[in-house]
Amino acid sequence: MDFSVLADRDCLVVFAAVVLCSDRGVEAHEMGYDYGGIAHLTAKGAAGRTGLSQAASGRALRRLEEAGLIIGNGDGDAWRTSAGIFAGSGDNVSPEPGQGIVAETAGAGTEMVRAMPGRPLPPPVAALMEQFGMTEADVLALAMSGPAEDFSIPDEVYVGGRRVPRQKLPRLKKPAAPTVHTVKASLHGAKPPVWRRLELPSELTLDMVHEVMQIAFSWHGYHLHQFETACGAFGRPGGDWGFEEVGDESAVALAQVAAEEKAKVAYVYDFGDDWRHDIVVEKITPGLPGVAYPRCTGGRGWAPEEDSGGIWAHNEAAAAAGPVMPFTPAALGALGDLAEPT
Repeated sequence: MDFSVLADRDCLVVFAAVVLCSDRGVEAHEMGYDYGGIAHLTAKGAAGRTGLSQAASGRALRRLEEAGLIIGNGDGDAWRTSAGIFAGSGDNVSPEPGQGIVAETAGAGTEMVRAMPGRPLPPPVAALMEQFGMTEADVLALAMSGPAEDFSIPDEVYVGGRRVPRQKLPRLKKPAAPTVHTVKASLHGAKPPVWRRLELPSELTLDMVHEVMQIAFSWHGYHLHQFETACGAFGRPGGDWGFEEVGDESAVALAQVAAEEKAKVAYVYDFGDDWRHDIVVEKITPGLPGVAYPRCTGGRGWAPEEDSGGIWAHNEAAAAAGPVMPFTPAALGALGDLAEPT
């Protein structure tokens, strides 16, 4: 188990919420559900109770699961404490480390879990929190507080799973001559790697970058998407973003959110399968006369099928398939429909 993730305040607060929700017989405010006498916390429930956005709660829950501190219900939509931490059985006896717990899914016989109990954290968890400089009272105050601004860090945003300082969106500067961003767009977590090297006009708006990414990775636009940038998140207006504040992608250019070399933007497609793409600026150069941009100049690997279950399912399928036909930029002929000569 990797306790270091609790140094991240979002993970710490959400972990406290999971532990408190895991007390059998919880009542009042919707946080998740109780199945077979074991309470599960959902991302929406964590967001509603802690004040974090639903997206931030979901990211924290996934990180906690990867660290082995919580266990999912198998569907990726609800979690509870893992064996060896504090499972909250009916008689309040913590399991021995390594004891297996079979995850249940919501269905017949479920009942809503409505609020965290107003009692202190169990001693093992309180001691764990103190390792990171927080008392039991601090954790309870964070987990039970209402507004997110009471404990969130307003000047930081997530980009590709990492907190970075929030930057003010700059005005788009008009260069003397058109410039081109050469970026490497990689499917995060893919084994073997799947990536594309793309040359994009610096003034290309993010809605058009979305179109390029769809072609480059053979997606079909069936699902929602968004960009995570140092200036905040951007997506299509009118989308169902839940608690997330998302700006209009059609009003923001690539040069504004990635103004320098090595700048990073994350492109997230299909919030269910959670396909994440890291877009890193390699260089910014003047456009070549007569060359039509955007274009793909290199790449590796073939992207997953739509609705194929996420990156882990893709990696398993890729391992089973063995060697496949190598990728060539010529395969992305549809980019020509978006290209305009300089």
